[in-house]
Amino acid sequence: MKLGWLSPEKKRKLTIVGSQGAVIFDDTLREKVHFYKYLERKISEPSYPSYSSEEPLLAELREFISCLTKKRQPKTNFVHGAWVVKVIQKMEESIIKDGIIIEFS
Repeated sequence: MKLGWLSPEKKRKLTIVGSQGAVIFDDTLREKVHFYKYLERKISEPSYPSYSSEEPLLAELREFISCLTKKRQPKTNFVHGAWVVKVIQKMEESIIKDGIIIEFS
């Protein structure tokens, strides 16, 4: 596996496998998000969930400003943030170990 901004190949793909299905994000495709549901002994045809094309940092800033101006609690909290950090750590661990599957809860 090669990581780096200077690589001449554009590969931006993330696969997440769970107990009920799998999600594949591939930034090089027209339909970037594919969802596969596990059925009895087979995998469904992909579905293509809709999502916002707004840049994540811009969405975070809008949410932060909204919480300040409307004096409300954010949609997510430190528990969610800690979970995201754990997921990223497990992804890095998988990359270091040549892409082995790492299960966690």
